[in-house]
Amino acid sequence: MKHRILFWAAVCLLGIVASSVWAGTKSFSVKSGGTLFVDVKTGEISLEPWEKEEVSVEAKGIPEREVENLLIENTDDGVRVKYNPSHRWNNSRGPSFAIRVPSQYNAELRTGGGRIEEHGSLRGTFDATTGGGEVHVERIVGNMKAKTGGGEVRIDVVEGDADLRTGGGQMNIHHVTGALEVSTGGGQVHVDSVQRSLNVKTGGGSIEVTGAPTGTRLSTGGGSLEVNGSKGRIEASTGGGHLELKSLVGSVEASTGGGSVSAELDPTDAEPSKIMTGGGDIEFSVPANAKATIHAIIRLEDASPEDYGIVSDFEAQKNSTSDDDEINRTYILNGGGQEITLKTTNANIEIRKK
Repeated sequence: MKHRILFWAAVCLLGIVASSVWAGTKSFSVKSGGTLFVDVKTGEISLEPWEKEEVSVEAKGIPEREVENLLIENTDDGVRVKYNPSHRWNNSRGPSFAIRVPSQYNAELRTGGGRIEEHGSLRGTFDATTGGGEVHVERIVGNMKAKTGGGEVRIDVVEGDADLRTGGGQMNIHHVTGALEVSTGGGQVHVDSVQRSLNVKTGGGSIEVTGAPTGTRLSTGGGSLEVNGSKGRIEASTGGGHLELKSLVGSVEASTGGGSVSAELDPTDAEPSKIMTGGGDIEFSVPANAKATIHAIIRLEDASPEDYGIVSDFEAQKNSTSDDDEINRTYILNGGGQEITLKTTNANIEIRKK
């Protein structure tokens, strides 16, 4: 009997909790090209475009005592959603806001800590900020900004410029037609394709880029750095990780505090190239028909010229030198051309025909 009483008491308690949470939907007729403003202290935001000139806002998980602090209205500026609860609510899921807007619409979304998602294809500007949740965007036809205090950022397609920031989560960006700015306090960054310009900074995570545009700048405090394919000038630096630079066309300035370097370069730019490491081996390859002048330098610290060496498929010039401080070789390929400098300390250098 005692167990039965406890059971029904628990059922009644759950019923009280369930009934104290409110859900509702509001809809407004709007014109395409307007703006949705969402500013909520807490909660997940899900945005989905549709082929209606209507904004629909479905709010769930709002405590009944906090409903008066929820505002959903249509104004001259656009549709506004605001939620500023007066108390903390012990609900593990928290409130959620599922919003549908015309396919041609703008969005400014703010939440104190929940996830922000965009599903479908939105034609307009997109600006999202969350205190710590992840941000996931499927397709924006326009410029976008996203910022999170520490969650993951995943972007499928942006047909425009994108500015993405997180306090420490990883970044996965698949296709941006304009300029891309990326900043994270320490998470890994993966970028598949950017057409106009690319600037990536991370406090310590690795960076992987496929299809880097001219003017690319990549910087990490200590993670590895990998680029597969480029057209034009790129700059890449890491505080100590490995550098792997494949199928570069143009020029490069790359450095690591101590990691090894593997690089492939077709030197078509007029600008010089430099590849430097504080102590790792360098493996460098260049097309056999390239016009270039390669300077390979090994600095020696408490070491002798017999300890390390430069190996090349090309013939060195007669003025190349070796002494107690450094090993220095110069290679003039096909009459000479773009200056390429390879430099390391107490390590080896290999120069190969591609």
